[in-house]
This record gives sequence, C-alpha cells and structure tokens, in this order.
Amino acid sequence: MLPAGVLAGRAARSQRRDVIGAARWWFRGRKCAGTFARPPAPDGNDRRRYHVTSSSCELRLCARNGIASPAVKGYCSSSSGGGGRSKIQPFLLADIGEGIKEVTVKEWYVKVGDRVSEFDDICEVESDKATVTITSRYAGVVTKVYCETGCMARVGSVLVDIEVEEDGETVVVAAAEDAEQRAAADELVAPEATTANYQARDNEGKVLTTPAVRRIAAEKGIDLTAVRGTGKQGRVLKEDLLGPELSTPAPVVAAAVGSPQTTEAGDQDFIPLTGYSKIMRNTMEASNKIPTMVITDEVNLTRLVELKTQMSPWLKVTILPFLVKATSLALTRHPLLNSTPSPDFSSYRPNRSHNIGVAIDTPLGLVVPNIKNVQTLSLVDLVRSMAQLRTKAENGKLTPADVTGGTFTLSNMGTIMGSTLTPKILPPELAIGALGQMKYRPRYDSQERLVRTPVMNVSWAADHRILDGATVARFFKDWKTYVENPSLILANVEL
Repeated sequence: MLPAGVLAGRAARSQRRDVIGAARWWFRGRKCAGTFARPPAPDGNDRRRYHVTSSSCELRLCARNGIASPAVKGYCSSSSGGGGRSKIQPFLLADIGEGIKEVTVKEWYVKVGDRVSEFDDICEVESDKATVTITSRYAGVVTKVYCETGCMARVGSVLVDIEVEEDGETVVVAAAEDAEQRAAADELVAPEATTANYQARDNEGKVLTTPAVRRIAAEKGIDLTAVRGTGKQGRVLKEDLLGPELSTPAPVVAAAVGSPQTTEAGDQDFIPLTGYSKIMRNTMEASNKIPTMVITDEVNLTRLVELKTQMSPWLKVTILPFLVKATSLALTRHPLLNSTPSPDFSSYRPNRSHNIGVAIDTPLGLVVPNIKNVQTLSLVDLVRSMAQLRTKAENGKLTPADVTGGTFTLSNMGTIMGSTLTPKILPPELAIGALGQMKYRPRYDSQERLVRTPVMNVSWAADHRILDGATVARFFKDWKTYVENPSLILANVEL
C-alpha cells in the first residue's frame, strides 16, 4: 500500500510497475488525496481503470450488466489529506440568441452526483420559439441543480454547480483485458432492459419524457408505456409518437348502469403557460405598448393562381412563397419598413438582409422562424428554404438562428380561418403583414363582366413612432402590384 496522499517517487516516463497481474501504471510524482490498496482477485468480466488526480482517486468500473463488482469496492478511497485541490464551478446559462432573456428548462440530462465531461449534454431548454440542447463547458461532478424541469431560467443565471479539478495530473491504472473481456464489455445489457420495459423511468415508475410530449400523447390517445423511447437513456421523444401505428384513439369505457357520471362543482386547477405559449405572452405584452397603425385592402389573385397552376407539374408550390418574395421586392423599394429602431426610438438602422418571418402552426404552438436573405433567393430556393423550416418546426428542431434576427414578418393565419386579420408587431421589428383567407368572390373584370375571382384581404400593421401612414401605403401599393402581376416576381423586376 502506498502512503496516503502520496504517489511515491519520481520515475521516468518509461518506468513500469506491476500492480495487479498484467496491470501497469505510469506516474509522475504527484500528490493525491487518496490511497491505493491491493484489491481482491477481480471478477473475470470486470474492466476497470483507476484514475489518480491531484484532487481525488476515482474508480471507473465497467462490468457485465452494469453492476459494480464487490471485488473492487473500497479499492480507491478518498482521504482528506494530501493537499488535493478542487473547486465548485458555477455553470451559467449563456446568451443563446439575439434578444432572448429567459428560457424554459424542458428536460435535464444530469442529476446531482453525475460525472460530466466537456461537451456532454446538460439539459434541453426552450428559448424564444426554439429548442436548444445545453452542453457542459467543464469536466467534473454535478453537485447542485438550481432549476426544476419546467421552470424559467434567465440568461446569466446558474444552472448547475460542477466540482472541477484544478491543475490535476491524471494517472491511469488499467486492469489487463484479454479479447474475451473486451467483447463482454462491448455487450453490456442492463438486466431491466427487456422488450417489455424499454423506457427510462423515474423513481415513481413514470416514463421519462417532457410535459409537451405527455400532452401530445394525451391528445393522440397514446399510452406512453407502450412507446419505445429513442432519446437519451431511453427517454420518449416527440418523434417517437409520430408513427401511424401509435395514433390510435384512447379506449372508451362505458359508464356502469345506475352510476351516472357527475362533475363536481367548483374551481378547476389553473394550468400554467409553458413553452411557446409563455413566450407568446411576454412578446405580446411588449407588442401592446407599440402605437400601431393598420391599413387593409383586397388583392386580386387571379393571375397568381393561374401561374401557380401552370408551374405545378414541375414545382409543387403554394401561393405563400410568391407573397414572401413580393414582400422582399417591395422592401427593396421601401427599406424603412425593414429597419431596426434604436432603444429610445430616436434613430433607426436599415437592414440590408431581408430576414422574413413566417408563422407556422405546430403541435407545440405557433412559431415564427425567418427565412434569411430572401432578397438573394430565387423562387425555387425560397420554396426549398420554407419547406426545410416547416419540417424543422414540426419536429421541434428549430435552432436559435432560425428564430432570431428577423427583420419583417408575415402572418398567414388566414390558411386556418379569417378574412381580415389585425396583426401584432413583433418587436424590435417595425411592421408586420397579415394574410387573410383566399376566397372566391364575384368581381367585375376589365370588360365589366361579373366573374368568379380569387381574392384575399391583406392588412399591414406598422409602428407609428417610426413609420407614417403614407410610407406604409406606398409599400402596400407596390406589394399589391407584384402580387397581381406575378411575372414581375419571377423576373425579379424592381418597380
């Protein structure tokens, strides 16, 4: 046994000493706050490494079925002596996107006592309409978790405390491994991991997943205990619920005869806002303080519908990409609407990039990612970019870059319902457009004949602190010209 807290002597890098059979170790004369003791004969299936640093002696054991062998218990024990050095490092929530001040913690991947390495996943958070995985910047042991699942965390606040080693040299003692032992270690299977029980569960036996996934499962009538979790440590993800074989309605249980169902009178429990809904509340509170002007008019879509029909054999497209591109062309002529105001609204900065946000309805709520640099995209490129954003949004894979940096927004809630909409501006943007539902109405054509015509009501809301009504009206007039003459959009013509 080596003296407690001391790795005896200084040896050349090539010097070797046998500890257990064929096990070998190299050391460079460092102090250690621990002791080594000769262990009993190791189990045949054990595969172990003993790490000695300046602050601790740590055992890492990998045994068949993941069960620690009694042969190694107590082999490496801590001691208060020896001058070991460690510190508690607060792990702060960094700024993850432009303008994002707080996030919701959706899921934790670590708990107190877990050892993490750099770039290991710590938790998953939901920011301003995006889901982000937070990774560790430190290697060490988690000593405290500051935020429960579902709570709000502000940028700069502490998520966890991690005990890290200061200037620790690592000495490795590795048990001899033959080919059979290595093969056994590669085939580790937990005893509980059977086909009848393949989800991660908490201490109460509940399937581990996020509240959003539980809500989707409840809406679809899916039993989470019957779902194979593909997330970290067997967690059930939203993607696991998308299979058609899982979309079965919940069984209906008939009420027993003579036992009528009754509902107790009284107040119901409040359901807290989470995720996109909570972020929407904060955004709309800020939007409500904006002095807003709104202008609305009808747009004739006859030529646009005809062009879309002609293109359909080669390009599957809705009318929305045309409307987005028309917005970019009109913004080129009226850049003030694509500007960002200073904090005190005494000045503004025109944005060269047309990053146009489009609202997308998802199972988790309404989200507004933006298409970057629309002014540089062809119609085909724009269609592809919008399709990619929609796929990411529906699968909850949007990144902070997808939802930040927007300069202008189009709301297309008319695809659900609504002839005329009054949109709310999303600060710090200065304007937003709202597209009503396309409907066929009787209208007079150029020859004064009454014809069935596709029309749409469109509204534009603008921040009256920077934009005046005449500027917005001229923008609307140019936008309407592009939409009613879509060949100008294809030719990318500036009016």
